[in-house]
Amino acid sequence: MDSDRNGKRVLEWSDLEECAQSAFDVWVGQPELSWGREAWESLARQGLASYINELEKCRAKIRFLALAGIYHDWCYIAWDETVNPAYSSWADTLEVGAFRVGQFVGIGWPEIDNRDDCEQVFEHGLRHVIAEERRQVFNALVRAHGGIDDLFVSLWNSNKSNADLNEPDSEEEGHDAASQKENPYEILNSDVDEKGPAYAWLDQGADALLDSY
Repeated sequence: MDSDRNGKRVLEWSDLEECAQSAFDVWVGQPELSWGREAWESLARQGLASYINELEKCRAKIRFLALAGIYHDWCYIAWDETVNPAYSSWADTLEVGAFRVGQFVGIGWPEIDNRDDCEQVFEHGLRHVIAEERRQVFNALVRAHGGIDDLFVSLWNSNKSNADLNEPDSEEEGHDAASQKENPYEILNSDVDEKGPAYAWLDQGADALLDSY
């Protein structure tokens, strides 16, 4: 396990890989895993995966859940692909327990305080703490890409292969044009009416869209 420049430990992608196989499982072949890894590494470079104790480590895991939630919402708004985030299941895989979630939530949140079902308390508390971290995760993604345009391009290509953008389209084996990453200029300047809602969603802060469980 690596340390950051401040000597803190870092929650690496390898620590999240088992959960990522489920959290980034929308498309056949899971090309989005590559996007998820690159996104997490960009968050780590900004210190959002660093920790000095178990509570901070849990917070880093929750940021990973927020990242996965953003991606699922993107797939919904951009491509009408509805795959609801399975936060409770992912949290279980990451060993995010009720005690840590309770530490983050604290006392005085009526939506939890008035419930007596422990499972429901945990689910509501988990969604609450993910929502609390989501804005910071999104802002870090924007910074990592240098703005909304490049983040949009990155997300638009996330369900495609890593074929060379400069290669001409080909019908030969291994050159499926439908799965190749698209040129940034073409992404931002073609079918703008169709892509408008997804771009606006990002530009307005990428609020949560899908129900989670």
